[in-house]
Amino acid sequence: AYEITYGDWSSDVCSSDLAGLWRRNWLPMLLAGLALWGGPAGLRGAESFLPPQANVILFPSLPGDVESETSYRQQLQGWLEWLASLPDPPKQVFVFWNGTDSPAADTKFPVKVAPASREEFLSLGQTLAEQTNALFAVLWGHGGMQGKTPVFHVRGLRITPADVKSFVARMPQTES
Repeated sequence: AYEITYGDWSSDVCSSDLAGLWRRNWLPMLLAGLALWGGPAGLRGAESFLPPQANVILFPSLPGDVESETSYRQQLQGWLEWLASLPDPPKQVFVFWNGTDSPAADTKFPVKVAPASREEFLSLGQTLAEQTNALFAVLWGHGGMQGKTPVFHVRGLRITPADVKSFVARMPQTES
């Protein structure tokens, strides 16, 4: 069965930017999946949380400073370690990352690292369009507004609600 859920957002950097987005109910649509204040540490022991053989997307936004980059790298590493600890690992993990050092984890599944950009995100939507595995996506970090449009910060063109809607629309819908 295919299922996508829209989850919560947390940010220790751009919290002030989020209030207006919550009022417009837009941010939950942009951030597919789940982002917890405690990251994956809050999911210890929650093996059934992730469907078996799911495709997983981990996508931290463009960091605004060295401290954020370090934090995002640690959070990304935590997600990979949590996924590797599951008895039923994901089918594959797609990591969007622009840092100088690629994330590494001793995993039982393939990890594909791509540049964190709008183009790569939309391209992955095309790649996954033919797969019926569950999709679990975690996008976290900086967001803001471009004019009246909320955006998720990446290098180059920002990711917009229309981009996420387009991505989700490509995913096959199957009955549970």
